[in-house]
Amino acid sequence: MVVSQNGWSGVWTGLSPTLTSLRWITGRVRRGNVHTIFDYLGERFHKEVEPITKSHSWGWANRAIRGASTLSNHASGTAVDFNAPRHPLGAWGTFKPVQVTAIRRILKDLDGVVRWGGDYTGRKDEMHFEIVGSASKVAAVARKIKTAKAPKPSTPSVVKGLVEDSKWGSATTRRAQQVAGTPDDGKVSGQERQHRNQHLTTGWEWGAPGAGKGSQLIARLQQDLKKKGLYKGKIDGIAGPGFWSGFKKAQKEKTIKAAIRRFQMCLNEGRFWTIRK
Repeated sequence: MVVSQNGWSGVWTGLSPTLTSLRWITGRVRRGNVHTIFDYLGERFHKEVEPITKSHSWGWANRAIRGASTLSNHASGTAVDFNAPRHPLGAWGTFKPVQVTAIRRILKDLDGVVRWGGDYTGRKDEMHFEIVGSASKVAAVARKIKTAKAPKPSTPSVVKGLVEDSKWGSATTRRAQQVAGTPDDGKVSGQERQHRNQHLTTGWEWGAPGAGKGSQLIARLQQDLKKKGLYKGKIDGIAGPGFWSGFKKAQKEKTIKAAIRRFQMCLNEGRFWTIRK
């Protein structure tokens, strides 16, 4: 038996009784518990992330993963693509931070049996959602949906764009955390007060020199800057001189004030940096 990347058996024809229609897409998905989960996912995505255009959304396809020989999860009826033209394969940041937060909330409510292509460590695929749980785990989540124990779809209040005021406070931190996919508590923890400057306002936690434990968000930004060749220091989560030097270069600015404003502009577009290399 040939299986797809997630271990589910492949389906070789779109006419197979293993497949059934899904109201959110033009194609089909695996019948039964997988269908229950994708229908729930589609309803919440449509109401909490963005409206789904059915003609731009797909399911089963008998093919390998793009650029690989492994059978795609689409071929087992265990993957869907929502609004594909808006979120093309390989693109990053096609959703706003508030939308990413909504996606993660929905996936959490599905107990981890669905993975989002925006979380891939390699090439991103933000249109894509796939089953990753075992048949028994998928069945358990489907039962929760059928017995109304799963959270109901909701329409959250509209979140305004981040104010681009050159002041890095809690709102800027929270938006950056949403883009990074880290806990969004609005805090930059474990910093050392000798690196403090007037443009860093609320939510920054300052301690004695040499005592800082660092911030998960700053560490993530350091990793990005290092990949771009703009930071040579330790990945320690401390926003020191080396970090700010790379930060300014990544925003194509000469001052921290101007670079923070650029950072805020980028965050409103769902990314970190002005440069894209």
